[in-house]
Amino acid sequence: RILQDLVMDILRILGASDLDVRKKTLDLSLELVTSRTIEELVNILRKELVKVCSTNTSSGPSGNDERTYRFYLVHTIYQACMRYPEMISTVVPSLCEILTYEDDQENNSGQGAGEEVCRFLREAIQRFEHLKPMILEKIMEYYPSIQNKEILRHTMWIMGEFCSTLEEINAFMSLLRQVLGAIPIVDEELRRISGETSEESALLAKDGGVSATSAAAARRVTADGTYATQSAFTVSGGGSDAAGKRPGDAKVKRPILQAALFAGDYLPAVVLSSSLVKLYCRYAARHREQHSPNLETKLNSFAAECMLIIASMIHLGKTDIVAHAINPDHFDRMWFCLKALSDRNPKVLNIFDTICRERLVEMVQSQE
Repeated sequence: RILQDLVMDILRILGASDLDVRKKTLDLSLELVTSRTIEELVNILRKELVKVCSTNTSSGPSGNDERTYRFYLVHTIYQACMRYPEMISTVVPSLCEILTYEDDQENNSGQGAGEEVCRFLREAIQRFEHLKPMILEKIMEYYPSIQNKEILRHTMWIMGEFCSTLEEINAFMSLLRQVLGAIPIVDEELRRISGETSEESALLAKDGGVSATSAAAARRVTADGTYATQSAFTVSGGGSDAAGKRPGDAKVKRPILQAALFAGDYLPAVVLSSSLVKLYCRYAARHREQHSPNLETKLNSFAAECMLIIASMIHLGKTDIVAHAINPDHFDRMWFCLKALSDRNPKVLNIFDTICRERLVEMVQSQE
Protein backbone atom coordinates (compact mmCIF):
# COMPACT_ATOMS: atom_id res chain seq x y z
CA ARG A 1 0.00 0.00 0.00
CA ILE A 2 2.79 2.41 0.90
CA LEU A 3 4.68 1.65 -2.31
CA GLN A 4 1.53 2.12 -4.38
CA ASP A 5 1.31 5.69 -3.15
CA LEU A 6 4.97 6.23 -4.05
CA VAL A 7 4.83 4.90 -7.61
CA MET A 8 5.31 8.39 -9.10
CA ASP A 9 8.43 8.90 -7.01
CA ILE A 10 9.72 5.49 -8.07
CA LEU A 11 9.42 6.52 -11.72
CA ARG A 12 12.09 9.17 -11.18
CA ILE A 13 14.61 6.31 -11.28
CA LEU A 14 14.01 6.20 -15.07
CA GLY A 15 16.54 9.01 -15.24
CA ALA A 16 19.29 6.48 -14.48
CA SER A 17 21.61 5.49 -17.32
CA ASP A 18 21.68 1.77 -16.53
CA LEU A 19 19.24 -0.20 -18.72
CA ASP A 20 18.63 -2.96 -16.15
CA VAL A 21 17.69 -0.38 -13.51
CA ARG A 22 15.26 1.24 -15.92
CA LYS A 23 13.68 -2.11 -16.78
CA LYS A 24 13.21 -3.10 -13.14
CA THR A 25 11.71 0.32 -12.44
CA LEU A 26 9.15 -0.16 -15.21
CA ASP A 27 8.31 -3.67 -14.00
CA LEU A 28 7.84 -2.43 -10.44
CA SER A 29 5.66 0.49 -11.50
CA LEU A 30 3.46 -1.88 -13.49
CA GLU A 31 2.95 -4.03 -10.40
CA LEU A 32 2.12 -1.06 -8.18
CA VAL A 33 -0.20 0.89 -10.50
CA THR A 34 -3.82 1.29 -9.42
CA SER A 35 -6.92 2.92 -10.84
CA ARG A 36 -5.97 6.10 -8.92
CA THR A 37 -2.51 6.36 -10.42
CA ILE A 38 -2.91 4.84 -13.89
CA GLU A 39 -3.58 8.13 -15.67
CA GLU A 40 -0.54 9.84 -14.20
CA LEU A 41 1.61 6.78 -14.83
CA VAL A 42 0.65 6.54 -18.49
CA ASN A 43 1.19 10.27 -19.03
CA ILE A 44 4.70 10.08 -17.54
CA LEU A 45 5.61 7.02 -19.63
CA ARG A 46 4.20 8.66 -22.76
CA LYS A 47 6.30 11.79 -22.20
CA GLU A 48 9.35 9.64 -21.49
CA LEU A 49 8.79 7.76 -24.75
CA VAL A 50 8.52 10.99 -26.73
CA LYS A 51 11.73 12.27 -25.11
CA VAL A 52 13.65 9.08 -25.88
CA CYS A 53 12.46 9.06 -29.49
CA SER A 54 13.43 12.70 -29.97
CA THR A 55 17.05 11.94 -29.00
CA ASN A 56 17.16 9.36 -31.85
CA THR A 57 20.48 7.76 -30.85
CA SER A 58 20.93 4.96 -33.40
CA SER A 59 24.56 3.84 -33.40
CA GLY A 60 26.89 2.17 -30.95
CA PRO A 61 26.13 0.38 -27.67
CA SER A 62 24.22 3.38 -26.33
CA GLY A 63 22.02 3.29 -29.42
CA ASN A 64 21.16 -0.35 -28.79
CA ASP A 65 20.30 0.45 -25.17
CA GLU A 66 18.03 3.30 -26.24
CA ARG A 67 16.19 1.09 -28.75
CA THR A 68 15.74 -1.58 -26.07
CA TYR A 69 14.54 1.05 -23.61
CA ARG A 70 11.95 2.25 -26.13
CA PHE A 71 10.70 -1.31 -26.40
CA TYR A 72 10.37 -1.61 -22.60
CA LEU A 73 8.49 1.69 -22.43
CA VAL A 74 6.04 0.60 -25.14
CA HIS A 75 5.62 -2.81 -23.52
CA THR A 76 4.84 -1.24 -20.14
CA ILE A 77 2.28 1.11 -21.67
CA TYR A 78 0.82 -1.87 -23.55
CA GLN A 79 0.35 -3.92 -20.39
CA ALA A 80 -1.02 -1.00 -18.37
CA CYS A 81 -3.60 -0.15 -21.04
CA MET A 82 -4.80 -3.73 -21.27
CA ARG A 83 -5.55 -3.57 -17.55
CA TYR A 84 -7.15 -0.12 -17.80
CA PRO A 85 -8.68 0.16 -21.32
CA GLU A 86 -9.91 3.71 -20.71
CA MET A 87 -6.31 4.87 -21.29
CA ILE A 88 -5.99 3.39 -24.78
CA SER A 89 -7.40 6.40 -26.62
CA THR A 90 -4.88 8.61 -24.79
CA VAL A 91 -1.76 6.71 -25.87
CA VAL A 92 -2.66 5.59 -29.40
CA PRO A 93 -1.54 8.84 -31.15
CA SER A 94 1.87 8.78 -29.43
CA LEU A 95 2.37 5.08 -30.04
CA CYS A 96 1.39 5.30 -33.72
CA GLU A 97 4.08 7.91 -34.19
CA ILE A 98 6.64 5.27 -33.18
CA LEU A 99 5.69 3.37 -36.35
CA THR A 100 7.43 6.00 -38.47
CA TYR A 101 10.82 5.75 -36.73
CA GLU A 102 13.39 4.24 -39.08
CA ASP A 103 15.69 3.23 -36.18
CA ASP A 104 13.70 0.05 -35.64
CA GLN A 105 14.80 -1.04 -39.13
CA GLU A 106 18.04 -2.22 -37.54
CA ASN A 107 16.24 -4.48 -35.04
CA ASN A 108 15.04 -7.67 -36.71
CA SER A 109 14.67 -9.71 -33.52
CA GLY A 110 10.94 -9.05 -33.19
CA GLN A 111 11.67 -6.97 -30.05
CA GLY A 112 11.53 -3.55 -31.69
CA ALA A 113 9.34 -0.80 -30.27
CA GLY A 114 7.44 -0.48 -33.57
CA GLU A 115 6.57 -4.18 -33.64
CA GLU A 116 5.41 -4.04 -30.02
CA VAL A 117 3.16 -1.11 -30.95
CA CYS A 118 1.64 -3.24 -33.72
CA ARG A 119 0.94 -6.06 -31.25
CA PHE A 120 -0.70 -3.55 -28.93
CA LEU A 121 -2.89 -2.12 -31.72
CA ARG A 122 -3.91 -5.59 -32.88
CA GLU A 123 -5.01 -6.68 -29.42
CA ALA A 124 -6.71 -3.37 -28.66
CA ILE A 125 -8.86 -3.57 -31.80
CA GLN A 126 -9.71 -7.20 -31.22
CA ARG A 127 -10.66 -6.82 -27.55
CA PHE A 128 -12.29 -3.37 -27.67
CA GLU A 129 -14.41 -3.14 -30.82
CA HIS A 130 -15.61 0.40 -30.07
CA LEU A 131 -12.02 1.70 -30.38
CA LYS A 132 -11.50 0.25 -33.86
CA PRO A 133 -12.46 3.33 -35.95
CA MET A 134 -10.17 5.61 -33.94
CA ILE A 135 -7.21 3.21 -34.06
CA LEU A 136 -7.56 2.51 -37.79
CA GLU A 137 -7.79 6.24 -38.48
CA LYS A 138 -4.51 6.84 -36.63
CA ILE A 139 -2.75 3.95 -38.38
CA MET A 140 -3.83 5.29 -41.77
CA GLU A 141 -2.64 8.76 -40.81
CA TYR A 142 0.92 7.55 -40.21
CA TYR A 143 0.94 4.69 -42.74
CA PRO A 144 2.46 6.61 -45.71
CA SER A 145 5.39 7.70 -43.50
CA ILE A 146 6.42 4.17 -42.45
CA GLN A 147 9.94 3.32 -43.62
CA ASN A 148 10.38 -0.07 -41.95
CA LYS A 149 9.38 -3.12 -44.01
CA GLU A 150 8.51 -5.22 -40.96
CA ILE A 151 6.29 -2.54 -39.48
CA LEU A 152 4.71 -1.98 -42.89
CA ARG A 153 3.86 -5.69 -43.02
CA HIS A 154 2.32 -5.67 -39.55
CA THR A 155 0.20 -2.57 -40.15
CA MET A 156 -0.87 -3.89 -43.54
CA TRP A 157 -2.10 -7.07 -41.87
CA ILE A 158 -4.00 -5.07 -39.22
CA MET A 159 -5.82 -3.00 -41.82
CA GLY A 160 -6.52 -6.03 -43.99
CA GLU A 161 -7.95 -7.87 -40.98
CA PHE A 162 -10.01 -5.08 -39.41
CA CYS A 163 -11.10 -2.70 -42.20
CA SER A 164 -14.78 -3.56 -42.60
CA THR A 165 -16.69 -0.51 -43.85
CA LEU A 166 -16.58 0.69 -47.45
CA GLU A 167 -14.95 3.93 -46.33
CA GLU A 168 -12.17 2.08 -44.51
CA ILE A 169 -11.59 -0.31 -47.42
CA ASN A 170 -11.42 2.49 -50.00
CA ALA A 171 -9.06 4.47 -47.75
CA PHE A 172 -6.75 1.45 -47.45
CA MET A 173 -6.70 0.91 -51.22
CA SER A 174 -5.78 4.55 -51.71
CA LEU A 175 -2.90 4.26 -49.23
CA LEU A 176 -1.78 1.01 -50.87
CA ARG A 177 -1.21 2.80 -54.17
CA GLN A 178 1.16 5.17 -52.37
CA VAL A 179 3.36 2.46 -50.85
CA LEU A 180 3.30 0.17 -53.91
CA GLY A 181 3.70 2.68 -56.72
CA ALA A 182 2.48 2.42 -60.29
CA ILE A 183 1.39 -0.97 -61.62
CA PRO A 184 2.13 -3.14 -63.52
CA ILE A 185 5.46 -2.84 -61.73
CA VAL A 186 7.52 -4.63 -64.39
CA ASP A 187 6.23 -2.48 -67.26
CA GLU A 188 6.90 0.70 -65.29
CA GLU A 189 10.41 -0.44 -64.39
CA LEU A 190 11.25 -1.36 -67.99
CA ARG A 191 10.02 2.04 -69.14
CA ARG A 192 12.22 3.69 -66.51
CA ILE A 193 15.29 1.70 -67.57
CA SER A 194 14.59 2.38 -71.23
CA GLY A 195 14.21 6.09 -70.56
CA GLU A 196 17.46 6.29 -68.59
CA THR A 197 19.35 4.40 -71.29
CA SER A 198 18.06 6.75 -73.99
CA GLU A 199 18.98 9.84 -71.97
CA GLU A 200 22.49 8.54 -71.21
CA SER A 201 23.12 7.64 -74.86
CA ALA A 202 21.95 11.06 -75.99
CA LEU A 203 24.20 12.82 -73.47
CA LEU A 204 27.22 10.73 -74.47
CA ALA A 205 26.58 11.43 -78.14
CA LYS A 206 26.27 15.15 -77.45
CA ASP A 207 29.37 15.40 -75.27
CA GLY A 208 31.61 13.14 -77.34
CA GLY A 209 30.49 14.25 -80.79
CA VAL A 210 29.71 10.68 -81.83
CA SER A 211 26.58 8.90 -82.90
CA ALA A 212 24.06 7.54 -80.36
CA THR A 213 24.95 4.00 -81.42
CA SER A 214 28.66 4.32 -80.76
CA ALA A 215 28.07 6.43 -77.65
CA ALA A 216 26.39 3.48 -75.92
CA ALA A 217 29.81 1.78 -75.77
CA ALA A 218 32.78 3.00 -73.73
CA ARG A 219 36.46 2.04 -73.72
CA ARG A 220 37.90 0.72 -70.47
CA VAL A 221 41.54 -0.03 -69.51
CA THR A 222 42.05 -3.53 -68.15
CA ALA A 223 44.56 -4.59 -65.45
CA ASP A 224 47.25 -5.47 -68.02
CA GLY A 225 47.02 -2.11 -69.78
CA THR A 226 45.03 -3.25 -72.81
CA TYR A 227 41.71 -1.76 -73.92
CA ALA A 228 38.31 -3.44 -73.67
CA THR A 229 34.96 -2.30 -74.97
CA GLN A 230 32.09 -2.05 -72.48
CA SER A 231 28.52 -1.47 -73.54
CA ALA A 232 25.06 -1.54 -72.01
CA PHE A 233 24.82 -5.20 -73.02
CA THR A 234 27.95 -6.25 -71.14
CA VAL A 235 27.09 -4.15 -68.07
CA SER A 236 23.64 -5.62 -67.53
CA GLY A 237 24.23 -9.02 -68.99
CA GLY A 238 26.06 -10.51 -66.02
CA GLY A 239 23.35 -13.05 -65.17
CA SER A 240 21.51 -13.27 -61.90
CA ASP A 241 24.24 -11.41 -59.96
CA ALA A 242 23.75 -8.35 -62.12
CA ALA A 243 19.98 -8.50 -62.04
CA GLY A 244 18.43 -5.59 -60.23
CA LYS A 245 21.83 -3.79 -60.02
CA ARG A 246 21.78 -1.60 -63.13
CA PRO A 247 23.63 1.71 -63.06
CA GLY A 248 21.53 4.34 -61.32
CA ASP A 249 19.33 1.87 -59.43
CA ALA A 250 20.80 2.94 -56.10
CA LYS A 251 19.60 6.49 -56.81
CA VAL A 252 16.03 5.43 -57.54
CA LYS A 253 13.66 6.46 -54.77
CA ARG A 254 11.01 3.76 -54.58
CA PRO A 255 7.86 3.48 -52.45
CA ILE A 256 8.54 1.33 -49.39
CA LEU A 257 6.63 -1.78 -50.51
CA GLN A 258 8.09 -1.67 -54.01
CA ALA A 259 11.56 -1.22 -52.51
CA ALA A 260 11.02 -4.34 -50.40
CA LEU A 261 10.14 -6.36 -53.51
CA PHE A 262 13.20 -5.15 -55.42
CA ALA A 263 15.33 -6.05 -52.39
CA GLY A 264 14.00 -9.63 -52.51
CA ASP A 265 11.70 -9.36 -49.46
CA TYR A 266 8.40 -10.89 -50.59
CA LEU A 267 6.80 -11.52 -47.20
CA PRO A 268 4.99 -8.14 -47.23
CA ALA A 269 3.62 -9.09 -50.66
CA VAL A 270 2.29 -12.38 -49.23
CA VAL A 271 0.57 -10.51 -46.39
CA LEU A 272 -0.86 -7.98 -48.84
CA SER A 273 -2.23 -10.75 -51.07
CA SER A 274 -4.04 -12.36 -48.14
CA SER A 275 -5.31 -8.96 -46.97
CA LEU A 276 -6.75 -8.19 -50.40
CA VAL A 277 -8.81 -11.39 -50.34
CA LYS A 278 -10.17 -10.47 -46.91
CA LEU A 279 -10.98 -6.95 -48.07
CA TYR A 280 -12.83 -8.31 -51.08
CA CYS A 281 -15.00 -10.43 -48.76
CA ARG A 282 -15.93 -7.39 -46.64
CA TYR A 283 -16.37 -5.19 -49.73
CA ALA A 284 -18.81 -7.68 -51.24
CA ALA A 285 -20.68 -8.15 -47.95
CA ARG A 286 -21.19 -4.40 -47.42
CA HIS A 287 -22.48 -3.86 -50.96
CA ARG A 288 -24.87 -6.80 -50.63
CA GLU A 289 -26.16 -5.42 -47.33
CA GLN A 290 -26.82 -2.07 -48.98
CA HIS A 291 -28.41 -3.70 -52.08
CA SER A 292 -26.12 -1.59 -54.25
CA PRO A 293 -27.06 -1.19 -57.93
CA ASN A 294 -24.73 -2.77 -60.50
CA LEU A 295 -23.49 -5.11 -57.78
CA GLU A 296 -21.68 -7.57 -60.05
CA THR A 297 -19.91 -4.78 -61.93
CA LYS A 298 -18.61 -3.26 -58.69
CA LEU A 299 -17.47 -6.62 -57.32
CA ASN A 300 -15.77 -7.58 -60.59
CA SER A 301 -14.01 -4.22 -60.72
CA PHE A 302 -12.70 -4.48 -57.15
CA ALA A 303 -11.63 -8.10 -57.60
CA ALA A 304 -9.85 -7.20 -60.84
CA GLU A 305 -7.90 -4.43 -59.12
CA CYS A 306 -6.84 -6.81 -56.32
CA MET A 307 -5.84 -9.48 -58.84
CA LEU A 308 -3.82 -6.97 -60.86
CA ILE A 309 -1.85 -5.99 -57.74
CA ILE A 310 -1.10 -9.61 -56.81
CA ALA A 311 -0.28 -10.63 -60.40
CA SER A 312 2.00 -7.61 -60.78
CA MET A 313 4.00 -8.59 -57.67
CA ILE A 314 4.23 -12.23 -58.79
CA HIS A 315 5.37 -11.16 -62.26
CA LEU A 316 8.10 -8.97 -60.76
CA GLY A 317 9.34 -11.86 -58.63
CA LYS A 318 9.63 -14.09 -61.69
CA THR A 319 11.67 -11.66 -63.80
CA ASP A 320 15.42 -11.05 -63.79
CA ILE A 321 15.18 -7.33 -63.00
CA VAL A 322 15.10 -8.01 -59.25
CA ALA A 323 18.04 -9.01 -57.08
CA HIS A 324 16.39 -12.25 -55.88
CA ALA A 325 13.58 -14.28 -57.45
CA ILE A 326 10.51 -15.11 -55.38
CA ASN A 327 10.83 -18.41 -53.50
CA PRO A 328 8.34 -21.25 -54.15
CA ASP A 329 6.60 -20.94 -50.77
CA HIS A 330 5.81 -17.25 -51.19
CA PHE A 331 4.80 -17.85 -54.81
CA ASP A 332 2.35 -20.60 -53.82
CA ARG A 333 0.73 -18.44 -51.13
CA MET A 334 0.28 -15.49 -53.47
CA TRP A 335 -0.96 -17.73 -56.27
CA PHE A 336 -3.55 -19.25 -53.93
CA CYS A 337 -4.84 -15.75 -53.09
CA LEU A 338 -4.98 -14.89 -56.78
CA LYS A 339 -6.90 -18.11 -57.46
CA ALA A 340 -9.31 -17.38 -54.60
CA LEU A 341 -10.19 -14.00 -56.11
CA SER A 342 -10.56 -15.52 -59.55
CA ASP A 343 -12.81 -18.45 -58.57
CA ARG A 344 -14.56 -16.76 -55.61
CA ASN A 345 -15.54 -20.08 -54.12
CA PRO A 346 -17.69 -19.30 -51.03
CA LYS A 347 -16.00 -22.00 -48.93
CA VAL A 348 -12.53 -20.69 -49.72
CA LEU A 349 -13.51 -17.07 -49.11
CA ASN A 350 -15.06 -18.09 -45.79
CA ILE A 351 -11.64 -19.34 -44.67
CA PHE A 352 -10.14 -15.88 -45.20
CA ASP A 353 -13.10 -13.94 -43.84
CA THR A 354 -14.33 -15.98 -40.87
CA ILE A 355 -12.04 -18.83 -39.88
CA CYS A 356 -8.91 -16.65 -39.83
CA ARG A 357 -10.67 -14.23 -37.47
CA GLU A 358 -11.74 -17.10 -35.20
CA ARG A 359 -8.13 -18.26 -34.92
CA LEU A 360 -7.07 -14.71 -34.08
CA VAL A 361 -9.65 -14.52 -31.29
CA GLU A 362 -8.36 -17.80 -29.86
CA MET A 363 -4.77 -16.57 -29.96
CA VAL A 364 -5.57 -13.28 -28.22
CA GLN A 365 -7.62 -15.04 -25.56
CA SER A 366 -4.79 -17.50 -24.88
CA GLN A 367 -2.40 -14.59 -24.29
CA GLU A 368 -4.61 -12.83 -21.73
